[in-house]
Amino acid sequence: MRGVGLAIGTLLMLAVLMPASATAQAPSTGYIDEVPAVTDLVAETSGLEPGSTTWLAFTVELAPGWHTYWENPGDSGLPLKFNWVLPPGFEIGEPVYPIPDRQTFGPIINYGFEDQVSFLMPTSVPENVEDGGLYYIAGQAEYLVCAEICIPAIADLSLAIVGKAGAVGNNPATAPIFAEARARLPQALPTTASAALVEPTSEADLIVAIPSFVDGFERLEDWYVFAKADDLVDHSMAQPVVFDPDANELLIKLPRQVLRDEVPTRLEALVTARDETGGEPITLGFSFATDVTVDGTAANALLDRWQALGGEVDQGSGPALPDHSLIALLGLALIGGLLLNLMPCVFPVLSLKLMAMVRRMEGAGSDDADAIKSEQRRQAWLYSAGVMAAMLLLAGAMLGLRASGAAIGWGFQLQSPLLIGALACVFFALALAMLGVFHMPQLLVGVGDGIARRQDGVGSFTTGVLAVIAASPCTAPFMATAIGAALLLPMGASLAIFAALGFGMALPLLLLSHLSSHLRVLPRPGPWMGTLQQFMAFPLFATSIWLVFVVAQQRGAVGVAVVLGALLSIGFGVWLARQLSGQHRLAGLASAAVLAIALPLGGLAGLNQLPDVSAEASGSYAGLPYEKYSPARLERALDRGRAVFIDVTAAWCITCLVNEQVALSHPDVGKAFADADVLFLKADWTNRDPEITALLEQFGRLGLPLYITYQGGSREPEVLPQILLPGMLVGLFPPEDSVQQASIFDE
Repeated sequence: MRGVGLAIGTLLMLAVLMPASATAQAPSTGYIDEVPAVTDLVAETSGLEPGSTTWLAFTVELAPGWHTYWENPGDSGLPLKFNWVLPPGFEIGEPVYPIPDRQTFGPIINYGFEDQVSFLMPTSVPENVEDGGLYYIAGQAEYLVCAEICIPAIADLSLAIVGKAGAVGNNPATAPIFAEARARLPQALPTTASAALVEPTSEADLIVAIPSFVDGFERLEDWYVFAKADDLVDHSMAQPVVFDPDANELLIKLPRQVLRDEVPTRLEALVTARDETGGEPITLGFSFATDVTVDGTAANALLDRWQALGGEVDQGSGPALPDHSLIALLGLALIGGLLLNLMPCVFPVLSLKLMAMVRRMEGAGSDDADAIKSEQRRQAWLYSAGVMAAMLLLAGAMLGLRASGAAIGWGFQLQSPLLIGALACVFFALALAMLGVFHMPQLLVGVGDGIARRQDGVGSFTTGVLAVIAASPCTAPFMATAIGAALLLPMGASLAIFAALGFGMALPLLLLSHLSSHLRVLPRPGPWMGTLQQFMAFPLFATSIWLVFVVAQQRGAVGVAVVLGALLSIGFGVWLARQLSGQHRLAGLASAAVLAIALPLGGLAGLNQLPDVSAEASGSYAGLPYEKYSPARLERALDRGRAVFIDVTAAWCITCLVNEQVALSHPDVGKAFADADVLFLKADWTNRDPEITALLEQFGRLGLPLYITYQGGSREPEVLPQILLPGMLVGLFPPEDSVQQASIFDE
């Protein structure tokens, strides 16, 4: 994660160029005139010896409370960057970083420096340097300084130094700077470290073995490994340590980044420890590099040692698994699947299957009761098979993509405008069929005329698949915990949870078909069937309209025009097929296929290439203002002790939209939030966003909606239920517990 703390809307000012020194200038913000840091560029030697290597130091003196960053800044921040203008033949190497400090800001962990820090840089001097010649080294240093806000800074650097024949001594004026800087540098680890993966996957944790290198090695405390690669280790999680007295080695487990997309083969790092044996605590730092063992035998040996010494092995570096057994999670998934049938995103498709069950009773006499029961059960099981197959396929795709590094979760397929547009077309066509505009093949609908036709089975299976696709925008109660846990469990257990979710979704239809009294539960066929069938078309039209709305949130007016053009093409294709249904039946079907299928798909294919328009910086729900979520914005508010409400939502989440209209847009809620000075942050997951995916994972959720609150002056989050009511929110933030509203310039 890069630039989380960068200030928004800033203009860079020109720095004041000074010989051998530079004062860093901040971007102009209207309330800070310059960066709270003074920088300097100095040389270690008093001159340049031909063919030698001299050292330069870039020093940064920070105002109290401010910090800058190590080469791996951690969860947020930026490393140092130089742009040099050098005399011919001169080369300046990469900066050598001192031992960093760990800096904690709520859930964010940074690596960096406070007060004063110097970065040493080796400089190669060419052989043709002339005695007495004056050489100018110029450049810019780009760095980030942060406190309650973050400021990107540019320091203009300039240094003039004289060439000298023969040996050149150190400059007495700069000697203390270099002495202090070298005292803070890590040493090379005097022993050979080794590292192995817990298992050969891209998300597996690392175990690092550090052999003893000093007397009293086992008494050193606060061990920590700073990985130089910014995407290797999860900085926010603890690094458990065990000591192996037999091997005289320390074993450290490094929790891995969940979004890394490749198996690491090498670890370059810095290991630190605190030595208190001499009275005054001393921080020791040692740099090392080692290949990462992925071979099964060697890795298993290290893992066995870790476990034998009491070390625990979990399922990765993600959020802690909720305290539920697998049986309990399966039960939650089953209940969540049952409740999913009540969600508005599933009802239009479920209505198709219920209509099919009622229609099969039409014209059946009392002698046909057993045949009807048998057929209803068969159709219910085929529908269930479609639900289960689609659920497992969707879950497998999601788990596979996450394992490859994609930041996705439940409902990920509806982050594709192409698929949303295609679903809008499918629901539109189904609605036309329900109105009787045309007869859709049983392959697509599963509504047949006779109980003995085999196509009904294919249609029932397909209806189950369609139900799962339509259900993916919704997260029912009890379902969120199960899905969040499933994404932290091994593949087999994860798929079992999703299978339970699918079975719960299919269970009502299964129970209805197997109850002996089900014929009395279902209404008897009659003339009302045609009216009911036509009525059920309108929920399908509503679903299609909602999907067009989702495309509008993702791709704007142009995207809406593309989808409406596809719907127009379908309507025209259906009309043309009816007009040519007589002697030109084949021509009519061919024309209809082109207009109703090929042309819409061709038009929708360009949706994903249209620019994203969903990332709005601010807005409001009927007077309740919100800002766009970012980890940096949340941290600034929590630092100020401000109450915060986070709405993790998406345009394709119907439950989210209902909550927005029923609760969040209620005037009493807006007034209560304003009285309590609540910062409303909207995390819009309509399109893929790794930061929002990380937020969901932090709370063990990969489905929507998610509502998180922080009371004023507290950093303890609270997760609200997924169904919101105005009364629940009005009393959520008592005004007396809130801080006074902070100025925008303070945040």
